[in-house]
Amino acid sequence: LASVLAITPDEEALYGISGDMPENIAEFARGCIVAVKAFSLGLTNGVILPGMRDDPHGRFGDGSAQPTALHLGRALDGLMNHLSAKTDPNGKTLADVTTIVFKGDTPKDPLDRNVWPDNTPQNSNWVYVYGAGYLKSGWFGGVDRGGGARGFDPAPGAVAPFNSGDSL
Repeated sequence: LASVLAITPDEEALYGISGDMPENIAEFARGCIVAVKAFSLGLTNGVILPGMRDDPHGRFGDGSAQPTALHLGRALDGLMNHLSAKTDPNGKTLADVTTIVFKGDTPKDPLDRNVWPDNTPQNSNWVYVYGAGYLKSGWFGGVDRGGGARGFDPAPGAVAPFNSGDSL
């Protein structure tokens, strides 16, 4: 399977992989390329990839947040374009049937740009999900400007008090 899963220069270009892209983002993008190929060949229906594997403390304070976001955005745009170009056995594009989950073990405090510490408001955690239209879109719960965490109750579909005992 090495030859059919091999990454081509055109695929790297699709994902924005270039000499100025940080290697950790390029590794993530290459993992996405192989995942899309494996999905389109029916080799698997799920992939877990490591994230950035770097230390983001100070990222906003030192000015590296913007180029990091730009490169990661290019990689994710490439992923969506690649998924959109491939179909599953039912004729739907892979973009229409793929769920993408971003979850970290230690989100950062969104209220401190300088050192971006690990301690999140009320020790909260969050997950970003792309559900291809199969999940309700929007932001559920969150952190307010005062540093308080908000929860979400799916039964009424409304903001609820944050419960630090809830976990995923």
